[in-house]
Amino acid sequence: KVGNFGTGKTHRRVYVRSKERDGNFWCGVVLSVGVCIVTGLVVWSEYEARHSHKAIEELVRQIEYSGDEVALVKGDRLPEGKVVYLYDVHLQADAPVFDDDFGLRFDNAASVRRVTEYCQWVEVQHRSREKVGETAEGDDIMEEYVSYTYHLGWRSHRIPSLFFDSPVAYNNPQRDPSPSYEMTTRGTLAGGVVLEAADLSELPPSSLYRIPDDVVQTPTAYHNNFVTHDRSHFYSPYVESGVAAGVMSYLIDGIIDTGIRGDCGAGDIRVSFEVTPYPDTVSLIAKAEDGGTRLGRAPAGTTTLLLNAIGPASPSDIATLAAAKVENGRFWWLVGGVVSLLIWA
Repeated sequence: KVGNFGTGKTHRRVYVRSKERDGNFWCGVVLSVGVCIVTGLVVWSEYEARHSHKAIEELVRQIEYSGDEVALVKGDRLPEGKVVYLYDVHLQADAPVFDDDFGLRFDNAASVRRVTEYCQWVEVQHRSREKVGETAEGDDIMEEYVSYTYHLGWRSHRIPSLFFDSPVAYNNPQRDPSPSYEMTTRGTLAGGVVLEAADLSELPPSSLYRIPDDVVQTPTAYHNNFVTHDRSHFYSPYVESGVAAGVMSYLIDGIIDTGIRGDCGAGDIRVSFEVTPYPDTVSLIAKAEDGGTRLGRAPAGTTTLLLNAIGPASPSDIATLAAAKVENGRFWWLVGGVVSLLIWA
């Protein structure tokens, strides 16, 4: 066990493999089931795509009011319950987003995602077999070796090590003091009209938040042992007795722990933040609610939609953008179906 890599035990077994097997039959059954499932998913994606296209067209046809930045600033009230189109209107966050655990404030953010990563071991099984003889009945005598290697690194989720072949030597602590979660805020258009960030169909790409050098450690962060940070992550090292862990590793699993640390230690945690900002201006199609002071999703067919584009865009431009996203989704469903069939086969 050295740094980010470790080896485990090797197991040997000898067994008889009968030549009279019905494996081909069961392979055919599994393949047929896979074809049915994948075909069903592809058909469903085609149905959903056509349904979405019709909903987009229906939403554009329902537009009963068109306005812009000037109209909203002048105080024109949006018609209650009507589908409205607004052109190139200024948009900003209604309020900052705060993460109290780390003492951070995010201005003009549509959403902020706290991303928690865990330093964990992953077990990889290696299996090799070869024929070493035959029985009197003509069946194969097989010799098989199963060995394990272990790889340490940052993971997006915790990995239970209880069922590892060497669970003590490659123990994964399951601490999770600051789990991942997403924070959102409302947006405010010119004239005080509000809408939810979650309703917007188009937003700028998210980016990694740069942690200020002078950020003040909060009591919560201190309690959870987030004692260091760089420009991108807060770090909480896991504290354990290295000598005791090394002794147990050897006595129980027979693994020698050299004590050489890798890029991180099992049980360490790091936290970063991904920020999705509001665009400066948007063009959108939505339903006016609450006396024209709020925009929400409008009924379109059997679904509800709020469509927008970043910056200036006509209703047809917005519809084309939304349709392109639908087609892109349908394309990847098709690709996924073909790849799944190839793997299954």
